[in-house]
Amino acid sequence: GRLGVGSGRGGAQCARPDAKRRRAAAGLGAPVFFVRRRRRGRRRHAGLRCRRGGRCRQRGSGRDGGCDAAATAGTIEMFNFGKDKKRTPAEQCAKLAADFRKREALAPGAAAPASLVEDTSRHLRQLGEIVGRDAAAAAPAILSAGLPAALVAHVGDLGAAERRDADDVFIAAMKSEGADAYLEANKAMVAALCADYASQAGAAAGTNAELHRGIMLRECIRHESGARAALFAANGDAQAAPPLLALFEVAAADSFDLASDALETLREALTTHRSAASTAVLESYTLFFGDFHKLLERGSYVATRQGLKLLADMLLDEEYIRVMMRYIAEPANLMRTMTLLRNDSDSIAYEAFHIFKIFVANPSKPAAIAAILAQNRDKLLAFLGRFQAKREEEDEDFAAEKALMLETIGALVVPGAAQ
Repeated sequence: GRLGVGSGRGGAQCARPDAKRRRAAAGLGAPVFFVRRRRRGRRRHAGLRCRRGGRCRQRGSGRDGGCDAAATAGTIEMFNFGKDKKRTPAEQCAKLAADFRKREALAPGAAAPASLVEDTSRHLRQLGEIVGRDAAAAAPAILSAGLPAALVAHVGDLGAAERRDADDVFIAAMKSEGADAYLEANKAMVAALCADYASQAGAAAGTNAELHRGIMLRECIRHESGARAALFAANGDAQAAPPLLALFEVAAADSFDLASDALETLREALTTHRSAASTAVLESYTLFFGDFHKLLERGSYVATRQGLKLLADMLLDEEYIRVMMRYIAEPANLMRTMTLLRNDSDSIAYEAFHIFKIFVANPSKPAAIAAILAQNRDKLLAFLGRFQAKREEEDEDFAAEKALMLETIGALVVPGAAQ
């Protein structure tokens, strides 16, 4: 009667040391053995290690029905062998590079298998974690494996989380000492970034892939070799459009985020390495300003305002002196600027004023420019007299510039007028 026998299915017999101690303390002699019935719905061990040692009440692999922790330990080690092994940056980069090569081997238009998508995601995430711990140590391996170019080629195929990891990996590579040499050897990668940015901006609406391309492109053009790859046409062909010009189309997009991102990238390219940028603009002058003026005429409010601000910064910079002298010698540019002065938006008109003052302040005005200003002298004096009067009261610099404009224009002699 002291030995209980379990009749339930899956019963497991095991000693209860705590019961033994209680009975011994009460003077009841030998311990009681009994069988515990498995609770309905309770999960089997399925080879998992028992954290409670021999006191486990669940059915296991031991002879007595109890959990055999020693037996399962070997199984666990066997199943997990190599799973948690920490790879070096070079090994992890090699894994990810192999994933991208498998994608490139697929037939055109074919979707990547689910297993390949999963592998790419996992390897990219793991590399992102390595970069987070020590970006400087990981960067050489990233460059050696050619991952920046692979990320540029496949960023459109990645999910949102993978793109963020791709940004981290790409930025780490571009901030390393070897980035300049890599960009010099991979100019086509920068050109592809510009082209994909423009061509897929509409098709990728809603995926934000183009914004990640913008991040990557800005990282490239912060290096002079990357900036030159974007600013100059391939093989030095002066008749071909530089890759960067594709961004003017993106800057005119209806999407505020997309237009702002493209304008930020254009500013970065045209103002970071000014000497190289001014040379590039002068070489592709007609193509460059043809696209720039389309942006000013057809772009959104943000695009027009930011575009005018960028143009003024360029023309007032010493490195752009040759570009400025050519620009302010063209009557069409003056007429366009005078039209923008009358824009309904005070902000756009204000930015146009900073370009207009360059035409007026030029001491060596070409005859055609001087004639346009002189013929419109009275209208300009009346217009500028009331131009942004509130700003004039609050901004001393603007008030001084406006006064100089009025004085200079007032001194112009109208052709054919009596002296």
